[in-house]
Amino acid sequence: MRLSWSHFLINLATLLVVAGGVWTYLRPAPAATRFESRPSLGEIADVCRLMSARPHWWRALLEAERRWEVPPHLALAIMWRESSFVADARPLKKRFFSFLPPKRLSSAYGYAQALDGTWEWYLRETTRRGARREAFADAADFIGWYLDRSRRELGLSFEKSFDHYAAYHQGHAGYARGGWRENPVVLTPARDVALRTRLYESQMADCMADYAARQAPAESPEPRPRPQAGRSAAL
Repeated sequence: MRLSWSHFLINLATLLVVAGGVWTYLRPAPAATRFESRPSLGEIADVCRLMSARPHWWRALLEAERRWEVPPHLALAIMWRESSFVADARPLKKRFFSFLPPKRLSSAYGYAQALDGTWEWYLRETTRRGARREAFADAADFIGWYLDRSRRELGLSFEKSFDHYAAYHQGHAGYARGGWRENPVVLTPARDVALRTRLYESQMADCMADYAARQAPAESPEPRPRPQAGRSAAL
């Protein structure tokens, strides 16, 4: 009788674990209205289209630049690499056994893939207690804050997008130790960010030039000079 009871408990525990794993995969997704939709591939590839479709993103990037001096194209490139502009992005899960629910590899979350501890640090320093990682404006400000610290603590110019991403990925202490220089897990995405930063910078320059050209006709034309007295009308 005691052996049968033990078997029952083992079977029940196994059933609960399996049921939990099934529920993890089959439970309904959060309502789509909770988060902003992901941009299309065309918008992600062309920052001019992206900013035109989401002008509030452009305003958030400019505000982050005003506060932290971080260039919009750099902040946007890091966000592109970290989350592909998915508001509630999380790292992939690691499965240890087929019957156990998978486990998250880290606490990274949101547009900027900010870790729990780093996000709490940001909230304490900036007193932005209502900020959320799935809000684009808050994520842009977080990236600006972190890159500003990298600039001050590590002496990194905002022109060094490759190194800024390495420091973002490894943390300031990890970057300073330098072991990441032989790690393709860091080097590959850092190169991606450097290339995307240059692409977005070039595209944004075209956007600004196009915007100025479109605004020019709306400006009042300068008054034509009056003909001087005593001169022929044909002149």
